[in-house]
Amino acid sequence: MENKNPPQKKILAKLTLSIIFFSLIGSGGYYFYEFTNSSKIQNYFRNGEPFGILILNVQDTKSQDWETTFLAVAHVYPKTSRIGFISFYPSTRLNPTGISLNEKIRESGLSDIAEIKKELSTILNIPIEYHLVTDFEFISNLIDLAEGVKYFHWNPDGSESDLPQGEFVLDGSMVKKILIPDNTNEAANAIQMFSHYTLFLNFWNDKKTKWDIIKQPEIFVVAKTGLKTDLSMADMIFLGNIVFGTENWLTFFMEIPVKREVDQFYLAPDAAALYLKNLNKQLSNPKNPYLGEVPRVEVRNGTNTAHLAKKTGRSLSRKGVTVLEFSNADRNNYKKSILLDTSANPYYLMSMARNLGIQKYYAAVNKSLFTDVILILGDDHETFTAGKND
Repeated sequence: MENKNPPQKKILAKLTLSIIFFSLIGSGGYYFYEFTNSSKIQNYFRNGEPFGILILNVQDTKSQDWETTFLAVAHVYPKTSRIGFISFYPSTRLNPTGISLNEKIRESGLSDIAEIKKELSTILNIPIEYHLVTDFEFISNLIDLAEGVKYFHWNPDGSESDLPQGEFVLDGSMVKKILIPDNTNEAANAIQMFSHYTLFLNFWNDKKTKWDIIKQPEIFVVAKTGLKTDLSMADMIFLGNIVFGTENWLTFFMEIPVKREVDQFYLAPDAAALYLKNLNKQLSNPKNPYLGEVPRVEVRNGTNTAHLAKKTGRSLSRKGVTVLEFSNADRNNYKKSILLDTSANPYYLMSMARNLGIQKYYAAVNKSLFTDVILILGDDHETFTAGKND
């Protein structure tokens, strides 16, 4: 009589079940270990939950007499790959009877800013878990280690400046001149804020290349020297790999509205609430909020060709671009056409550069202008889309 279930088949079946069982136990144990040993910031990304990072830049963390030059909260929204930078004038008072944010930071010291994080967390209604405190020396070293930042400096008003004019590679020695503009009028606070935006965004335009350099272990250890933060090295690399190592993140920049009395700034709660509501919509929207919107463009003639800005402006208008103004540039010897982002919106900048086939583009933030992008026409103007059908 034939044996329908020989012993060797039973043994093979038991062995197979054992392998499956222990594989499941092993993989389950691995994922359990990963889950229970993940850092808090990794859990934010795993769960798609928004969180904040307080960013402070001061003149010199080693000095007893320092001033805050930049204060912002990075509202990170992992679910949609967005970051909203919410900026405060350091001289802003959060309530009429209180002292300024800069004074609060000076009183608490850079080693204990938990109270500032708590106050801003309440105003912004997001958990501010971490902080990054930098100074000019740190930023200078970082830029040098990253092999410089492509930059464009332009003084359309003819004001004096020690910085090179036009295009150049920014090195660390120029950081202080960039971040502390020689300006003492009533717009000085805004210009200083926009200078920080401009430096960051010019780095952002080439972020993946720069991050590939900085994240090398021997460079990263040196790069973080002088940085004061409660993020671990592993968390910083994790964050950098996600935000700087990929191309899909969108950035948004918002300035907290203030009321001004003489030389003092006070938080404007109602206006701030409205601005924050709109920003949160942009951050949480699963669709790109810029799609369907057309940037406002100013066209400037940087050549000797007469009426070129007007002619190109009309051509762009026919293609659906909103052209608000056309005029002459600061000089007429531009060899290559250049795009400048004045509104802190790299999405508009990259989209226009790609659509027009322009290779040179920079951040040059000045939100007091009515335009989002400035197009400076060079001698190559006939080679890109705008000039082909004219």
